[in-house]
Amino acid sequence: MRDGKGKLTKGTSVYEGVFVKGKISGEGKYKYENGDYYDGNFINDTKDGYGKYFSIEKGWTYIGNWSQDKQHGKGKYSFGDGGFYDGNWVNSKREGDGT
Repeated sequence: MRDGKGKLTKGTSVYEGVFVKGKISGEGKYKYENGDYYDGNFINDTKDGYGKYFSIEKGWTYIGNWSQDKQHGKGKYSFGDGGFYDGNWVNSKREGDGT
């Protein structure tokens, strides 16, 4: 069982960071098969806590809070065309105060 810092490769996806009882948990970096990558916190194999997601494929970025793989809490989403939304998120949807 993985525990502590390590590296996991699945096809062309690569995770480097912390494992707890075999699960991706703690700080780490995950590069996905399509070139996208996430740098931040994980809990039980999901993005959870503060992190930065860069979609190379679609040209957007999100920097902020996550909960169970969803944008949740304060965060900034930058569109590929220079526009952005900076504000509150609930289950990956813009909700509440924001610009």
